Amino acid sequence: ENVGRNRKRVCLVTVSLSLSLVILNGAYSMSNSLNMDAYLSGLISHDFVMGDVTWFNVMTNYVDADTLDDDFLDELTEYKGIESLEKIYFSEKLCPLDEHWDGMAERVETELEADADYIEHLKDQLYCGNLVYHVYGIDDAVWDDVTVWQGEIDLEKLRSGNYVVVSPYDEEGKLNVYEVGDKVDVFTKNGESRNCEVIAIASIPYGISIQHSHPAEVNIFMPSEVFLQYVEDKCPMVVTLDVEDDEMDTMEHFLKEYCEKRNQNMQYTSKATYIEEYEDTQRTYKMVGIVISVLLAMIGIANFANTSITSIVARKHEFAVLESIGMTLKQQRRMLVLEGLIYMLLTSVVTCTIGAVIGYYGISLLLSGSNYYTITFTIMPSMLCMPILLMLTIIIPLLSQKYVNCESVVERLRRTE
Repeated sequence: ENVGRNRKRVCLVTVSLSLSLVILNGAYSMSNSLNMDAYLSGLISHDFVMGDVTWFNVMTNYVDADTLDDDFLDELTEYKGIESLEKIYFSEKLCPLDEHWDGMAERVETELEADADYIEHLKDQLYCGNLVYHVYGIDDAVWDDVTVWQGEIDLEKLRSGNYVVVSPYDEEGKLNVYEVGDKVDVFTKNGESRNCEVIAIASIPYGISIQHSHPAEVNIFMPSEVFLQYVEDKCPMVVTLDVEDDEMDTMEHFLKEYCEKRNQNMQYTSKATYIEEYEDTQRTYKMVGIVISVLLAMIGIANFANTSITSIVARKHEFAVLESIGMTLKQQRRMLVLEGLIYMLLTSVVTCTIGAVIGYYGISLLLSGSNYYTITFTIMPSMLCMPILLMLTIIIPLLSQKYVNCESVVERLRRTE
């Protein structure tokens, strides 16, 4: 009955306490929703990836350099524990547009809902009549990393040099410029062109592809031997490396020393680096959530303490009268503890019902545009905090009541008179 005397204050205390728990649940859930496999698959699919420094720097154009030459690769293969070493070759060529690009700007605008600036850049490139060819030559094992949207990867056909795999226009495979069965011209190192048939629409992971793009471009994939024979005879753009777990530190040490002391034009990254970044991101979410939750919890606890103390002081005469007619201190404490438990119950109910719904949909809204997250919502953090709040809702009223009862019953009755 006493709790209901000031409903606005009850709502304020309940909301402030619940809000801290809801944010704590949200921060913990966001950190756990970060899917490491999805995170790594978009960045790196091998233990190590090596390339020229210009390939790693997205702010500069990749320079065709002989960084990953045969001498380096021969030295690399001498190390024990290598499970696979795969090469990705690359060539960029400026070619005239073909009929498949007719009306592409309108299709991109309507089907992909691209913004106006992007459409303007696409139209400018199409108006100039230029098409950028990104031609890749990839080793056999790299085809396992390829995401196939349409058709089928047939290595026997691809090795003939008469067939190629082409990428969709967008990363999600929603829009195609070329379809399976279409013909596409692949320009050779002699300046001639080979009319090849598209047998599949596929994409390779960003972590092993060129790090820049153009509004009007086509990515063409073929086996390494076909690339070297017809397109360009050169060093690979990227080399991927998988090693046994026992040799991971040894290989890391070799690559680090090689890049820092022997060839500063070469750079590498490792899966371990991205795993560390992933764990740092998780820790950041949790720390930010904990800090905000602690601040809000302190505000909520202060509101509860203020409400409790104010209520007990205001009822000082009431307690004195009750005590004078036979109410014991134990009964008073039980009543005050019960009032604190009501606040605790209200906070728990709000957190586990309305708070849980708000937290889940709030996280879903925040993470809806990311492919790295799998929504994993939980109220476990708030449940773990409940015993602490329970103790505080018991201790604060008892300490307040002890302070009020420092005077005798007669003095309290006389003072109020």
